[in-house]
Amino acid sequence: MPTITISGIERKRMEDLYQEIDHISEMVNVHPTKLIFLFANDEVFSIEKTIYIQVEWKQRTDKEEIFAKYLKEFFKDDGDTVSVFFTDVNDKLFVNGRRMK
Repeated sequence: MPTITISGIERKRMEDLYQEIDHISEMVNVHPTKLIFLFANDEVFSIEKTIYIQVEWKQRTDKEEIFAKYLKEFFKDDGDTVSVFFTDVNDKLFVNGRRMK
């Protein structure tokens, strides 16, 4: 269940990204119903206009750079810097009390 949390954008841009859910699911090899998007609505304090994205998912090292480049391109007009931080949850994620494998 990839969870994508984004700070430093307007809600409308998050809605625009969500419209790309089918394309994103193909890119990262996951069913669209498993993707979760969180609009953090946090202000990012930085010299440059920065968008900070956290991606929590089961390890997909072969997809990280592809997805990071996609996000940079998608948000290119929204910020000077797009930082993407990947966290591998692997066997640490539980859904409805059950460990996800």
